[in-house]
Amino acid sequence: MRHTNATLMITEGTDIRTVSSRLGHSNTSTTLNIYTHALKSKDTQAAEILNDVLAIS
Repeated sequence: MRHTNATLMITEGTDIRTVSSRLGHSNTSTTLNIYTHALKSKDTQAAEILNDVLAIS
């Protein structure tokens, strides 16, 4: 449940400092190391948004 909660918060755009704090991690680096899979999907989403914005019809 904890992992699902953190992943959902990240994928919905909650900043990493808030996620880290809610999980009780003293450093955001701990959160970043554990939940990189969720951040990768956010990176893909950001690239797609940028692609849509820059696309010339």
